[in-house]
Amino acid sequence: SSVFAVFVAMVALLTVLSAPVLGALADARGWQKRLFIATATAGSCVAMLQVLVPVDSAYGWQLAMGIYCVSLFFFGLSIAFYNAFLPVLAGSMGENKLGGWGFAVGYIGGAIMLIIAGLVLPAVLPDFENRFNLGLCLSGLWWLLFSLPAFFLLPKVAPASDAHLRPKGVFGPFKQVAGTLRHLRSYRMLFLFLLAFLVYINGVESVINLASAFASDVLMMSVGELTVMYLVVQFVAFAGAATCGYAA
Repeated sequence: SSVFAVFVAMVALLTVLSAPVLGALADARGWQKRLFIATATAGSCVAMLQVLVPVDSAYGWQLAMGIYCVSLFFFGLSIAFYNAFLPVLAGSMGENKLGGWGFAVGYIGGAIMLIIAGLVLPAVLPDFENRFNLGLCLSGLWWLLFSLPAFFLLPKVAPASDAHLRPKGVFGPFKQVAGTLRHLRSYRMLFLFLLAFLVYINGVESVINLASAFASDVLMMSVGELTVMYLVVQFVAFAGAATCGYAA
């Protein structure tokens, strides 16, 4: 669990370093949808590889952790591009309300997948040793399946209005990010907000990623108890997201 925590932190750092550069590239070329499809597809397909992890191998946990961390990296990038569509889609509904309901519906989807992977599969395949890895594989498939409407229906985002003024070439996005960092004093409040959000959201992600390790290692909870705990969290989160979106 300690090694896993270190790798999750490394993934978060790698995401923080790469997302601004890819974001600059997407803005300059109008590639938000293209990069969203690429990263979400890559992450979901990598997640499906969990079914290949041998359950009786001494090195199975390292392989499972590696697959999870690579998938987590692509997930973080895909969410960055996914969120970029919110201002485009919100319209009269408002970004807060649409975002709140988007999260709420996502929590319900997560709960349904958790029931399938954590309760239905163990009941249907009680003697199948690889049933939990199969559940993780199905989660990756679930992710890809419910990304397809976005892949086909999301509108294409036009390049930034100042795209013709931005640095060109392979290193153009790097130069764009470097230029922004050099002028941080001009965006002091925005920078402080983004820094606060970075610290806050990585705290949230740490809880999400390490909750099961803490619950099993420290609280000695069984797989069944973990499943019930996560189900409770999903439904509470649904109510919280919907309520906060409405209030905002």
